[in-house]
Amino acid sequence: MVDRSTPERLSHGPCARRAHSGFSLVELMVTVILAGIIFAAMVPVFVGAQQKSSGDQMRNIALNVAQDHVEKIRAMSFNSIVSGSHLDSVLGTSWTSVGASSSKVFHIQHTVVDGPGNPVTYYTVGVRVWWDPPPAPVKEVALKTIVIDRAVAAVPAAQAPTVTIFTPTSGPVGTSVTLTGTNFTGATAVAFNGTAAMAFTVGSATQITVTVPAGATTGTIAVTTPAGTGASAANFTVGVPPAQAPTVTSFTPTSGPVGTSVTVTGTNFTGTTLGSRDVTVTDEVEWPRVRLRALRESPVVGGRRSG
Repeated sequence: MVDRSTPERLSHGPCARRAHSGFSLVELMVTVILAGIIFAAMVPVFVGAQQKSSGDQMRNIALNVAQDHVEKIRAMSFNSIVSGSHLDSVLGTSWTSVGASSSKVFHIQHTVVDGPGNPVTYYTVGVRVWWDPPPAPVKEVALKTIVIDRAVAAVPAAQAPTVTIFTPTSGPVGTSVTLTGTNFTGATAVAFNGTAAMAFTVGSATQITVTVPAGATTGTIAVTTPAGTGASAANFTVGVPPAQAPTVTSFTPTSGPVGTSVTVTGTNFTGTTLGSRDVTVTDEVEWPRVRLRALRESPVVGGRRSG
C-alpha cells in the first residue's frame, strides 16, 4: 500500500506557492524596490532632456527674433541708424511669445559701431536676444550685420594725379610752367624735385600753372592730391637759359660826327663788346631789351687804347 501523505503535505508549503505564482513574496518585494530605484534615477534624465529640448526651442525663437530685427535694420536708411539706443527706441527692446499654456518674454539689445573715415561710410550693427529662465540652459543669440552708405559706395574712388607733359621744359627760378595731366582737382602741393612751389593755380582737372620756386633743382615735377602723388617721367631743368645772340632793332641819332653819342636799342646785349671801342651798357629798357650808349670812341694805338 502506497503512502501518499508526504506529497500532500508538501503541496501546501512555501515551495508550492512559488510553483503556482512564479515568484516568492521576498523576490517580488525586491523587484518592486529595484524598479523604484531605477525610476528615481531616470527622472532627472527625463527632466533634463525635456528642459534641454525646451531651451533649444526658446533659442530658435530668439534666433528668429534677432534675424527679424536685422532685416528691419538693413531696410532702414543709412542716416536713420544713429545709435544702439536709437534703434532700441525704434524697434523695441522686448518681444513676447504667446504659447498654448504660457508666454515667454525675450529681451533685445541693439549696438552700433561706426566704421572708419569722416564722414562714416558704414556701421557694424549688433542685435542681442536672450530670455529669463526657466527653461534652462539660457544661451543668448547675438547677430551682427554691416550697413553701408549706398550714396558713398556709389561714388568711384578718387584716382592719384598723373603729370604727362609740361612747358617749358627748363628755366630759372621764377619761370611759369604749365603742367598737363589728369586728376589735378583738389591739388594740395606741387614740387620741383622735392622743393615745394609756393604759388600754383589749378586751372582744371588736367592743367596746373606753377612758378619754379627758389631752391629748386633739376628733377621731376610732382603733384599731390588727397588721392595720392603723381610725378612726371621727364625732368625739368632748372638754370639760366642759353645765351642768345644780340639783335639791334634801332639806334639814334642815325648820323653824326666822330664822338657823337649813339643810343642802340635791341636784345641780348648783356656782356656785349664792340671791338676795340669803349661802350657802356645801360638797363634803360626792361631786360632782355637794353640800350647801349657809346660814350666815346677811341682808336687803338700800339695795341693799347689812347687816352
